Amino acid sequence: MAAYSNLHLVVKFTSLSPVIDNPSFHLDYFTTYTTQDISDVSSLVSQVAASLNSTPAGGTVAVGTYLSTVLSRSSNQSLVDVYDVTGHLNGTPAGSPVLASAFTLSAAGTTGVFPEGVACVITLQAPYGTDVEFAPGARPRARDRGRIYFGPISASTASNEAVTNRTYVGSGTQTNLTKWIKSINVITTTSHTVIYNLAVWSRKNAAMKSLQECWVDDRYDYVRLRADQAANRLVQGLP
Repeated sequence: MAAYSNLHLVVKFTSLSPVIDNPSFHLDYFTTYTTQDISDVSSLVSQVAASLNSTPAGGTVAVGTYLSTVLSRSSNQSLVDVYDVTGHLNGTPAGSPVLASAFTLSAAGTTGVFPEGVACVITLQAPYGTDVEFAPGARPRARDRGRIYFGPISASTASNEAVTNRTYVGSGTQTNLTKWIKSINVITTTSHTVIYNLAVWSRKNAAMKSLQECWVDDRYDYVRLRADQAANRLVQGLP
């Protein structure tokens, strides 16, 4: 395969708090073209970064506005590192990034505070064909799924059930996140009109597969690594 056929993008944000780790999520892309060069990689990254700040077709808001106010919105404080994993689909070390690009995250929407570990989970599903969910000592169909833990997420994404008051991911948020994935599912570069497909990357199978569908459940998830230890402790003596 030609260079830059399989790309692993790491989208990273900068926390305003010194006790909150800088969060990130990953996106994987592949192409069957052979004409791409680093300028096509740059075009892909620019379009992915812009998608966070743009309202997707069929959506109502840019998904970047859902991200917590703990993240910096200052100029070029968000980053995308790109690794060419074309020769490393089995997960072997791919070396340094082939491209590092900075961008500015759009302003947060309606202020709402959640703990920084709270995220919306976007599930990416590739066609699984005859892969079964469970096999002896393995889960083959799991290799056809990927997840994006989108966050730290703002409480503005939440709704509450009548009567029970259960907190859940609002339907508008679900729609905007899935429409965002649709908007970046197939990206055509401006340099050599190369088509990149968003993918599920299975290290076990040493392969990337294009997507069939995506979804967002109405249950929030929690990423412990995104929430550091407490910065303060109040102790009340009990004589």
